[in-house]
Amino acid sequence: MSKDIYLKGTISILEDILQFEKKEFVKNGDSSQVLMQTIKKMKNKFTKLRKRNRENFLLLRPLFETLVLILYDVQLALNLIDQSKGKHIKIHGKKYAIRSVFTYLQQRVDYYYLEFPFDHQSEDDFDVEILAEDHTGNIVSKEELERLQKDKVQKERVEAVPVIRNWNMKDFYETPKPKEPKTLVVSKSANLSKGEFKSISEAISYAGEGDTIRISAGRYEEEIILDRPVSIVGRSQRDVQIVGKFETTFLVAAYSGSIKNLTIIQQGMGNINNRNMQNPNLANNGLNKKNTTGNLRSMQSFMTNSTTSKTSSNNNQEIRNHALDLAQGEIIIENVTIKVSGSKGAGIAVRGSANPIIRNVDLSRCSSNGIIFYESSSGKIDNSKIIMCKGSGLIVSSSSKKAILISKTEISFNELNGVTIRGINNPKLTNCQIIDNTNVGIAIKDKANPTLNKCSISRTKAGGVWIYAGGCGKFLNCEICKNKLSGIEIKDEGTEPIFKNCKISEGLSGGIYIHTKGSATFDNCQIHQNTLAAISIKTNADPLFKNCTIANGKAGGIWCYDRGFGRFEDCEISAHKYAGIEVKSGANPVFRSNKIHSGLLSGIYVNSQGKGIFERNEIFGNQQIGVVVKTGGKPLFKANKIYANKISGVFVLADGAGLFEGNSIYQNEGYEVQISQGSTPTFKKNKIHGSQGSSVYIGTRSKPVFDNNDVYDAKTNGFEIIEAAAPTLRKNQIHECAGYGIVITKRGSGLIEANDIHTNGKSGIEISGMANPTLIGNKIRNNAVFGVHVHSRGVGQLTGNDIFENKIAGIAIKSQGDPLIKNTRIHNQTEGVGIYVYQRGLGTFDNCTIFENKGVGVEIKSGSNPTIKNCILRDQKTTGLIFVHSNGKGWIDNNTMKNSPFPAVEITSGSEPTLVKNTIQDCKCAIWVHKNGRGIINNNIFKNNLQGGVIVQDNCQPMAGNNQEINDN
Repeated sequence: MSKDIYLKGTISILEDILQFEKKEFVKNGDSSQVLMQTIKKMKNKFTKLRKRNRENFLLLRPLFETLVLILYDVQLALNLIDQSKGKHIKIHGKKYAIRSVFTYLQQRVDYYYLEFPFDHQSEDDFDVEILAEDHTGNIVSKEELERLQKDKVQKERVEAVPVIRNWNMKDFYETPKPKEPKTLVVSKSANLSKGEFKSISEAISYAGEGDTIRISAGRYEEEIILDRPVSIVGRSQRDVQIVGKFETTFLVAAYSGSIKNLTIIQQGMGNINNRNMQNPNLANNGLNKKNTTGNLRSMQSFMTNSTTSKTSSNNNQEIRNHALDLAQGEIIIENVTIKVSGSKGAGIAVRGSANPIIRNVDLSRCSSNGIIFYESSSGKIDNSKIIMCKGSGLIVSSSSKKAILISKTEISFNELNGVTIRGINNPKLTNCQIIDNTNVGIAIKDKANPTLNKCSISRTKAGGVWIYAGGCGKFLNCEICKNKLSGIEIKDEGTEPIFKNCKISEGLSGGIYIHTKGSATFDNCQIHQNTLAAISIKTNADPLFKNCTIANGKAGGIWCYDRGFGRFEDCEISAHKYAGIEVKSGANPVFRSNKIHSGLLSGIYVNSQGKGIFERNEIFGNQQIGVVVKTGGKPLFKANKIYANKISGVFVLADGAGLFEGNSIYQNEGYEVQISQGSTPTFKKNKIHGSQGSSVYIGTRSKPVFDNNDVYDAKTNGFEIIEAAAPTLRKNQIHECAGYGIVITKRGSGLIEANDIHTNGKSGIEISGMANPTLIGNKIRNNAVFGVHVHSRGVGQLTGNDIFENKIAGIAIKSQGDPLIKNTRIHNQTEGVGIYVYQRGLGTFDNCTIFENKGVGVEIKSGSNPTIKNCILRDQKTTGLIFVHSNGKGWIDNNTMKNSPFPAVEITSGSEPTLVKNTIQDCKCAIWVHKNGRGIINNNIFKNNLQGGVIVQDNCQPMAGNNQEINDN
């Protein structure tokens, strides 16, 4: 029947009803009786129509039932047409069926005008107010009507209308008696005499609540509307096929029921507006008792699916022609196969207040999406398959407060996302397999907060999990592996999912990618064997990782860059091909109490203005370097253990910086700390020890600061300062190194202040190769050779140092070494001399105190020519104060020399020193010249020496004059 004929029949019956009602109302003022008579007349009218034309009856029956229900609910029949011919009806009530049905009537019937202000809060009752026209045809309000009724002048022009409020339908509604459920049979070869049906729709129209419709094998080409709580059971999924060739194949608008053991196929391309109306089952059963409490929806509301459902970011078209459309109710869908071809509709659409149970459903090869939840729907999916859809497998955009439960379901080989979850909802997926999808395995956005437990999200052609635009979620015990792009991608502010006990592994790209203010928590996860970085963090992202293992990456472990943040606590980061952690481009993550080890390159690599806070970590066993800082990197390392790395513990280069405080850096096979290429880090209160080579290397113009560190037990040297490096070493302990405490060479310099340099296997400080350091206020003691050794054109300024108890000499100078030593105490060398200048050594000693050395105070030999002035040389118990021999020279000027049981100055073996303005007292003799010794001895004072001033033997001829000898005894 065409749409025009259908509407014409409907309007004809409505006209009869309204005319009848008008006559009855005029004749009989009893509104209750009028209502019951109207309903009875309507039933008789439809009964006659049924006998005359069954097809027309089936078309109009749903509309009849809907009208009867509304008559019961709102008592509309009492005053539809009143004596005043009022045309304005105002209804206060709920938004459900009233709006849909009256909108439909308004479009088709011109008898009255409808207005719906839906602000009434009543749940059960309705206010019905009929307003009248005045004599000019204008609609008047209740207040205006009452005023006019009191006005005698206008009274004859206005007819009063009764106002009926708060009538309860229970006064008129007669509940039908329960009936026994029956079984209806649908068959392609139906036996009509046995009550069998040839179509499923026809069987539904005859079925009552609780009935069962059994479908025999066959292909049924029809669109079905299930509007009552019945069970539809097919012979088997293979044997029964329901094929829709227009829009939705199977629409469910009942509050309960079940669909089992059949296949639903959607082949339609049309929509409700141009459908050839072949199935009459267009509205809900008026006797549906759930509907009487407000769950009723109109035919048009159900069929047009007016709420837009977006299947993906690329498809914003209204979807209407689904295979199975669940519009309301707690329906059970079990052992059903669903397919969609030639349609943009979903396999299953769950909407409205629907809350289905979908069990053992095989949904495959849909030309669009698999299953969609939207509006306020909820439901359960169990042990099902959603595969090979051209859209997404599962879309959840419902705003229901009830959880959507999906368990033991495979969602795979779909051409868009496996699962898309958006909007404020919290579905739960358990033991699901989300694998082999083309885009991402699961996408979460717009404050959605799902929970996934024991799910596998694997082998997608793009990413595994994508969370953005405020999405959240909990992932528990999930496996996210073998995805082509990132296993997990998280972006946007307010995006804060939680991953716990998950495995993110074998990604063909990265493991986890977090960016653009994204955040997340990863707890006790395994992030293994990814092709690129296991974790990438950028652009103000700030995730938390704790108790995770991040291992065996084919590239790097953790990559923080472009102002990324992040916190890592109690994680194990190991065995990556490149750096375990790389921080660059202004990134500033925090790493606390982690183990970073066994990397094929470095443990931590901070570069390109990277920052970062690293506290209480263990960084060990990496094949190259524990920590690398370069190119403006400026991290903070505090209280870490950096040990057993194959090349160096810490390497700062290429203008690197940063603060290293309170760390233990030890037992690395090369340098413990290596600094070069203009770098400026600060090391404070660290323990640097156990090196297989030298502890600290500082080179190529670097200017680090070492403050209050303990540097000891190196196999060679404590510090090596070379290649114009200029560090500041302040208040450090530098001791027990097998070589030198500090080596400064190749134009190295720097400030070495207030350090304690002791017990080293060679000299405390070695200065050579034109190095020029400044040493102030250091203790240089107990070293196995020299306290300070300056040679090979080394220079330097030594001020206020205390050099004592070294084995061979306090200060040794040779090979044109030329330091300036001022205000320094040089004393108590255990076996040797205070100052030893040899092999053409130079140097200037000004205002120094040289005393109580076991050997001579100053020994000058082998063409050396130091300057010693304004010094005090005293209290040598077993030797003299100055011994010049083997062609030694020297300028000895204005010194005080005293208290020696031997000659204060001994000149021998061709030596030629110059001694002027010195005071020499209380010694065996002042100066002893012998064995071809020479020199210049002028203007000296010799006082109380036991054997006098100058003793010359062996025909030596020094130049002596203007000396003064004083003997107080």
